[in-house]
Amino acid sequence: MVAKLVGRSFFSLLLSSELMLLLTLSMVSLDLLALPLVRPPVSLEDLLLLLLLQTLSVAFLGQLDPSPAPPSQQITAGTL
Repeated sequence: MVAKLVGRSFFSLLLSSELMLLLTLSMVSLDLLALPLVRPPVSLEDLLLLLLLQTLSVAFLGQLDPSPAPPSQQITAGTL
């Protein structure tokens, strides 16, 4: 019972840290969208950075699946 509670707490902490990172990436993306208000032309570098941040956000959302991978797909220290 205690191990299950500790496991859930650890998973909640891990999930919250990933969500905080996702929130940070989203806030940076919103800041980049607001750049045209500060300076009229949007550079190609700004657009590429925005695209990269949005891609990372989608990648992190895809990793938030709480179900464990099957044993055949789990990475162990020996396979790295």
